[in-house]
Amino acid sequence: MNISKKLLLVEGWRGINHSFALVNQFQLLELAKRNDIEIQHIDAPFYYPHWNKSTNSVGFSDKDELTINSIPSAQSGTHPDLIYRCFSPIDLRPPKTSGRLCVFIVTELGLDAKNFAEGSDISLFEKEGGVVVTPSTWSRDRVIDAGFSENNVYVVPHGASPEYFFPNPQEVIQQQRKALGFQSNEIILLNIGAALWNKGVDILLTAFAEARKTRKDIRLLFKDQRNTYGISGENYVQQTLKDAHLLSEDVLNAITLIPSNLNMMQMNGLYNIADCYVTPYRAEGFNLPALEAMACGTPVIATAGGATEDFINEPGCQKIESVLQKNTVIQNTKIGAYCEPNRDHLIQLLLSQGLKNGSQNLPDPRKVINWSNASYSLAKLAGC
Repeated sequence: MNISKKLLLVEGWRGINHSFALVNQFQLLELAKRNDIEIQHIDAPFYYPHWNKSTNSVGFSDKDELTINSIPSAQSGTHPDLIYRCFSPIDLRPPKTSGRLCVFIVTELGLDAKNFAEGSDISLFEKEGGVVVTPSTWSRDRVIDAGFSENNVYVVPHGASPEYFFPNPQEVIQQQRKALGFQSNEIILLNIGAALWNKGVDILLTAFAEARKTRKDIRLLFKDQRNTYGISGENYVQQTLKDAHLLSEDVLNAITLIPSNLNMMQMNGLYNIADCYVTPYRAEGFNLPALEAMACGTPVIATAGGATEDFINEPGCQKIESVLQKNTVIQNTKIGAYCEPNRDHLIQLLLSQGLKNGSQNLPDPRKVINWSNASYSLAKLAGC
């Protein structure tokens, strides 16, 4: 029986570890498994000229790299059933070919004119049948606040690949902890992300410093993203603690900073050695590291009320009390919405943490969302 394939034209980023590119590449890997979809790809220009595969590599397996890179370029004269755009700035302009336009939009704090490519028009986009996919209820609400019709905005959650993120055996975890200089009785708190205001790293650093006064067995492992955003983790850590009058040799010695780019296997190792992943964010569009940590069986502490509300209800995961703020101005920037975490509550949660090893109250990796859901949703929009 011959299956009539739908043609999906993807315009997006490949080859780097920025979140948009990760989303695009993981979705491509899933879509490539389907026999009812034909994929063509157009590589959109990177937002920053310094991004490149050498310094911002994802670290996929050779097999997956081959799959992603083997997707053919768009062919002239073809008529896709769906054009899917996954890059920034948001481009709502009508495509040059036929086919329904679907645009990936994710926002943490809300959208304004600078988030859109010149010539983008929401009314025209929707009039022509355009739709938006976004990864969380939080992001969906911000997209609707920006003027999109709620009937045209679909929540398609991200996923954690079980091929890359999974629980390691205890002996491997202990070996890796030892290799990084951690004692077997020390409690490792992990955070992965850029030192940006919305990520709440400042809240994490000061809460950790306060908790460290009472508990000398907690350690903070911080993987920054300087290769992507150019922000030095060392300078940020020291300045943040100094401004809060919490800078000390003891606290600095208890923080391990990883500045280098890591491949998928190394990232899986970080999630596994951690006793808890801590993310006191003010606003996230989704928070993929939190989901990947859960796929490794690592509990998560995350801000209540934000994007992680969609998936952080697994055993062992805890929520930081927060206060919702809407339509505010921070540092001369208009912000649609964010959740301000309660630092005192975070300190209490940090003080209550124990070793992951032997705990029965851990996330079940089998219940963590994977990328097949995104593949299914995009195929459905294409008419499959």
